[in-house]
Amino acid sequence: MNNADLIVRILQAAGITHGFGVPSGNVLPLMEAMRTGVSTSC
Repeated sequence: MNNADLIVRILQAAGITHGFGVPSGNVLPLMEAMRTGVSTSC
């Protein structure tokens, strides 16, 4: 699990279903984790 997966897991637990942002270098891992969902392997 990486930081992006952790952020997505916390957002899902809080009931957040939509996220908005501008894709750029620093947020691409987060946007990819949001797109694919959180991996179950640690």
